[in-house]
Amino acid sequence: MARKSQAKTYAAMTPRTKQTLQRGMRALDDMRHGDSASSAARKRHTTVRSMRNLLGSELSKADSGRYGATRADRLYTVMNVVTTQGTREVAVRGSRQRSKVAKHFAAIRRFLRSGDDDALRRFKGQRVGGFELETDLARIEEGGRLNEFDFPELYAAVR
Repeated sequence: MARKSQAKTYAAMTPRTKQTLQRGMRALDDMRHGDSASSAARKRHTTVRSMRNLLGSELSKADSGRYGATRADRLYTVMNVVTTQGTREVAVRGSRQRSKVAKHFAAIRRFLRSGDDDALRRFKGQRVGGFELETDLARIEEGGRLNEFDFPELYAAVR
């Protein structure tokens, strides 16, 4: 039997499972930044058991019995991304891509707040999920005036 792609597997998930997966990915990121599995799960309103079930090989159990996170993952999710084509829901694969989206969004907020475009320059020509990240300062200022970047979460709404 052929193995299902992560996109098809994700599309087949119930909204509740997708939300649990997103919480688990956030907890996994917290673990990469020093939190224990249990405190990361608690902070993200999930359980270590749910994380183990949905994240599988992204968690490893040490001889001491403590869980650790892999350095990076290839997990699939959908995120709100500010692209040259506007704000879009984009299929993103992997923790490095998710991190790039978050850093890009932080750079946009920093520019809108203070006018500092240093962080935005790093994203010129970079792509996520096949879409180029927006770095045009005039378009970002216009989007800021029109409240285009006021989505509550980087992770797209689960349907």
